[in-house]
Amino acid sequence: MAHYSENEISFFNQLLYEYDIRIDGREKMEIRNHEIKQDIVTTCFSSLKICYNNSKNEIYFAIKGELVPTSTINENNKVINLNIDSIQKSNENTKVKSQIENILNSMLIEKTPVDNLKVENSKPEMIWKIYVDVFVFDELKMSILQILAMGIRKVLMDVKLPKIVTFYNEITKANEYDLKANYEELAEKDMEYFANLTPPQIFTFSVMNNKLYLDPVNEEWDISNCVIFVSVLGN
Repeated sequence: MAHYSENEISFFNQLLYEYDIRIDGREKMEIRNHEIKQDIVTTCFSSLKICYNNSKNEIYFAIKGELVPTSTINENNKVINLNIDSIQKSNENTKVKSQIENILNSMLIEKTPVDNLKVENSKPEMIWKIYVDVFVFDELKMSILQILAMGIRKVLMDVKLPKIVTFYNEITKANEYDLKANYEELAEKDMEYFANLTPPQIFTFSVMNNKLYLDPVNEEWDISNCVIFVSVLGN
């Protein structure tokens, strides 16, 4: 949480409560300005970066993965795994990291169907275990949770998986897999496919003077009466 003087807090309250003007001039239901650039790490299943705050701040999102037997998946070994890190390291940052990851895991990651990550006709049944890595080039704050949620949702929706073949190796007596491109002549566009993941949308609202403000900035977050998180499944 940022530390503001009494005069600053009084000014923020006056803008919002008396004049009904947001700190950065946005409408109540307007998400802050941002730009998304995709495919920034070509070796990943999906990647993008979000620039916000007039391109002064950047967040990178990337997904990698590994094939594992479906039978190994459980409460302690999940299909989709989220890790958020930042350029600044501090005890406060570690606490905020834990809070943000807990919210996004419970409201976004765990509500994303994973059936499309299973490999068809694999014996034993295999599934892509994926890792969502997020790196914030700034201090990690609760006030960027809306931006983080949008980036994670988008990078999950864009996941492309390599086409593979599974087979039983008579020599090793084990079930193995390999890239389909090593067995068939495939055009580059046919070497991978969209997983078509459908993560929910997350919306963050601050409540001030009985009014809702979408995507609160740091000052709004700190003086709000409360904050509401909404997870929207499907349509």
